[in-house]
Amino acid sequence: MNKNDGDTHQSYSEEDGNAIISTYQDVAPHLKYASDCRRVEREDRGSLGRRGDMQRVMSVPVNVIYAVAQQLGIPLSNIFGREEQKRIWSELKRPEFQGFRTTNDRKIGK
Repeated sequence: MNKNDGDTHQSYSEEDGNAIISTYQDVAPHLKYASDCRRVEREDRGSLGRRGDMQRVMSVPVNVIYAVAQQLGIPLSNIFGREEQKRIWSELKRPEFQGFRTTNDRKIGK
């Protein structure tokens, strides 16, 4: 993997007297990692379909979590609150984020 893969880049501009900070992160390495995890899970699960008690279900880059929080109106200073995490997690379980899943299970989390 290239040293710069997945790096976060920020840019600053001003518009109408307001400071605008834009953040960009290439999520392709995260999507590849999640895809590799799903492939390994299929290969390792075995004929009975069993796995261990604990399992990683998603690998989500922080900029995606920030974007989801922003869409939900959650200030970044509150993203670790219990209720806020539930709302973010609920949003991340939507189909448009399935590329970040590291498991093949259709039903993830509670």
